[in-house]
Amino acid sequence: MVNKKEYVVEKDQKLIRFLRDELKLKSVKDGCSQGACGTCTVLVDGKAVKACIPMMSKMDGKEILTVEGIPEEEKEVFVYAFGEGRPVRFLYSGNGHLRQGSPGCKFESDEEGDCFRTQE
Repeated sequence: MVNKKEYVVEKDQKLIRFLRDELKLKSVKDGCSQGACGTCTVLVDGKAVKACIPMMSKMDGKEILTVEGIPEEEKEVFVYAFGEGRPVRFLYSGNGHLRQGSPGCKFESDEEGDCFRTQE
């Protein structure tokens, strides 16, 4: 299951190839193809996984979430937080950080309008 949709996988290939080539999901970047950079990070059953490492045969029965599957309200919080904080060190691997911050979290803002994350 990818972004809450079921798919039939016909050939065993790297998760990143299935996401990019078959599903045309472009948020999953192919930065190093070795699991070092984190630009291909997705969530598999709520845990951060570098999509260039696992084969699709290991993903059977798993729930995969990419940036395309994050609700719009949560995306807006990330856009605001990253824009205000200007996290230069996250520019290359920002996709991984966005995904790791998303599931199981609730976002709130304080009196000054600063957004912060709380566990549900």
